[in-house]
Amino acid sequence: MKTLLEDATVVTMNARKEILYDAHVLIEDSRIASVGVVNSGEADQVIDCRGKIIIPGLVSAHSHLTGLLQRGLWDEDSFESWSQKSTATEKSFQASADDIYTLHSAACLEFIKHGVTTVLNMFTVPSDVPLKFIDASCRALQDSGIRGILALSVKDQSPDNQAIVLDPIHAESWVSQAKEAAAHVSDFGSRISFMLAPSAPQRCSDNLLMRCKDLAESLGVGIHTHLAETRFHAEVARNLYGEPMVKHLEKIGFLGPHLSVAHAIWLDEEEIDILSRHRVNVVHNPSSNMKLGSGVARIKKMLDRGINVGLGADSVNDRID
Repeated sequence: MKTLLEDATVVTMNARKEILYDAHVLIEDSRIASVGVVNSGEADQVIDCRGKIIIPGLVSAHSHLTGLLQRGLWDEDSFESWSQKSTATEKSFQASADDIYTLHSAACLEFIKHGVTTVLNMFTVPSDVPLKFIDASCRALQDSGIRGILALSVKDQSPDNQAIVLDPIHAESWVSQAKEAAAHVSDFGSRISFMLAPSAPQRCSDNLLMRCKDLAESLGVGIHTHLAETRFHAEVARNLYGEPMVKHLEKIGFLGPHLSVAHAIWLDEEEIDILSRHRVNVVHNPSSNMKLGSGVARIKKMLDRGINVGLGADSVNDRID
């Protein structure tokens, strides 16, 4: 089957970052066969795209698909109030594996509707039968047709929310579970991949952070975490370590190009320089930051300093457009 998208404005991702006007895109089965001038006689179907823009699929590099559960339940305007209700709701709901499949599938379909073709799902897996929930999430990614990264979340402390009672985590047993999870995700083929996701540096002991780094290196995968999302998170870090969070992460050897950090709002000049020096990737979540009044990340400054910046939808309880 050959489909011709005709007379569109085409935004390319080639080395010259070209924008092509009145261009044709020929799709053969599920692949782009050619871009530019194409003979319409080659196509089985022709779609008039005048006045329309064709772009590459978008990437949400920071998402929590389970957040769809909370849509319409409330309309919070601060991270702290949202976090308390979010944590209590997910704990009370006690989702089954089937629930996870349904929620994650619905979230993926909404992403696709808005042009997002790749999504990183930062997923806190229920402690009982974790592989069953990982399987459910991966099946949702696979069945929806989206490209997905399952980022397995973990934490062993909660200085920024004393109301949370954590299940005790033994580092060795968690490493073993993470290896099993990585192997299971790999069974889904190249469209679904795996990352490690310490929830946030202040929510993980230094030992757990470094175990994550060592395991990521041995598995050949990346690490994803929240960083300095709110002013309070930055203050907690200073109270814990006596210095800004990024300086502490540099001191313990956690930073590097393998790492992507979500939000990165409450950073000082030196911290931004450190992220640049270690080639850490930043994921900007503007709709979430504005909705909860978390602050405004200095994205222009980061880009000027050569930091790789992506976009994320964050939790999908509100919108993922």
